[in-house]
Amino acid sequence: VANHGNSLVDSLALLAALPRETSPLAKAPLFQHRLLRPWLERMGAVPVYREQDVEENQGRGVRANLATFDACRRRLAEGRALVLFPEGMSQPQPKLLPLRTGVARIALDAGCPVTIVPVGLVFEGPDERRGTALVQVGEPFVADGSALSKEQRRGAISALTRRIEASLRSLLAEA
Repeated sequence: VANHGNSLVDSLALLAALPRETSPLAKAPLFQHRLLRPWLERMGAVPVYREQDVEENQGRGVRANLATFDACRRRLAEGRALVLFPEGMSQPQPKLLPLRTGVARIALDAGCPVTIVPVGLVFEGPDERRGTALVQVGEPFVADGSALSKEQRRGAISALTRRIEASLRSLLAEA
């Protein structure tokens, strides 16, 4: 999981910096772009449907994410890695937005222990030609929802989301 401050550059920075193959979640309208779609498919990206993109998604809204969550759980059960941006949108401010609960729901419903690796992305503006990206990997921790009852699930989702948020905040110098 990582903060999301620089649109597509975030996924590229993680692809370059992380030692294993990962598949990002990406907003569904990106899959309609003729140049981006092949790249997203090669990376194994999973489309995410956001309410603000319903028109661009031919009327598909957040309910379409049921299939997205299923695809994520399958990949995790297969031992594959996902990149998720729990803020739910890219924003260039040096401040973490409130996190959405999707990451916690996916991890806790995976049916197996899931290792969560927090990653802080910080971008410094270009001086002359190039900017600098800092990819700071935090301490991994395991989420396992396999023994949770339905009554415990809601509290566990909230607690895991708060833990992810605290982990990400510890990796960022918010201003």
